Amino acid sequence: MVMKLLDATFETSKNPSAARALANLMSDISERCCSAKWLQGNEFDIWAAIHGGRTDHAHPTDTEVRDLFVLHDLCGGWVIWSESDLALSFVPTAEWIAMERS
Repeated sequence: MVMKLLDATFETSKNPSAARALANLMSDISERCCSAKWLQGNEFDIWAAIHGGRTDHAHPTDTEVRDLFVLHDLCGGWVIWSESDLALSFVPTAEWIAMERS
């Protein structure tokens, strides 16, 4: 199953292809670790995992961690689940950091 992407948000990234690749990688990690395309809170768990925090669900491999950092840098943001749109959405890093800290 392919996750629905809110395409307009991905087009706002520095690199829409990298943003889509980031969404796919994050979904793949959720699928591998939890047998779910996008476990609730996946974006928070993966962020915590790659920044040395504790997570019960996301366990990216060393290669995935490297790829997550590269894709994040290339696209300039992070991928989140938009409950209102029932789709994955791209948000710029500054917006993501504010969400993650709240």
